[in-house]
Amino acid sequence: MAESALSEKLKNPDFVATLLETFSDGVFVVDAEQRILFWNRAATGLTGFTEKEVLGSRMGEVADHVDGTGETLSGLLNPLRLVLDNGRSQNFQLHALHKAGYALPVNATIDPIFEGDKVLGAVEVFREAKYIDSLEKAHRRIQELSISDELTGVANRNHLFLLTEQEIRRESRTKEPLSAVLFDIAGFSRVNAEHGHETGDQLLLEMGRLLADNMRMTDCLGRLEADHFLFLLANCTANDAENVAKKLKEKAEKHSFTDKNLNVSIHFEVTQHESEETAKQFISRLEAEVKESKKV
Repeated sequence: MAESALSEKLKNPDFVATLLETFSDGVFVVDAEQRILFWNRAATGLTGFTEKEVLGSRMGEVADHVDGTGETLSGLLNPLRLVLDNGRSQNFQLHALHKAGYALPVNATIDPIFEGDKVLGAVEVFREAKYIDSLEKAHRRIQELSISDELTGVANRNHLFLLTEQEIRRESRTKEPLSAVLFDIAGFSRVNAEHGHETGDQLLLEMGRLLADNMRMTDCLGRLEADHFLFLLANCTANDAENVAKKLKEKAEKHSFTDKNLNVSIHFEVTQHESEETAKQFISRLEAEVKESKKV
């Protein structure tokens, strides 16, 4: 019996990879060392991590299986390790780490990949667990609140440091530059004094939205304090980050904020991460540069 055209296509690895990209479920493939070799678009949609961010990393370095509190599932609790060790397909109810920092409940099926009797790796197919109880929902909401700025909804200061640590690890692995931009609103205290704190809060909320609407999927945004917003730009030199900042400054300064149609001026400072610099040192240096520039 002659093989169908589809049968022939299925022999082509590129066609199979393209086919997996169309799946509505998240799909990723790891080798025996849990190094991620394939990551489809749905996996990005579910976790927030892009293919570029995770390829070549080991599970747990960027993407991760976690418990309901966000702690890594290690040892005998590691679902990939279980399948790789015993060579049997298994279904799991677990949590995937989201880039925003919370634990996403998922239903997953993990199958071993064999060559003869040898396990070469595993493929995981996962989807969000839609039916979670009220306690789980409440716990997830608490997680989201713990990492988000209450006023603007972007990452809060503590979570920004965690995101920065994560980006520094990615930079170390990929050797791609990491830059940061710190924005602040010139004369923000005057807005509070002249129009009231409610208007000031609304200005911050709308500024956070404007910045979030103009960020790449690989960028991170958070509020450090008051009117200070931090942008982390992966695979971006300081010069490239400055160009991004100029465009955002122009967009923000043309925008009318709040029901009072306020126009604001934006100040920013840009820096690139230096080798061996910790997240705290990186952010503190940028904050110091902002303070120093305002003395001039």
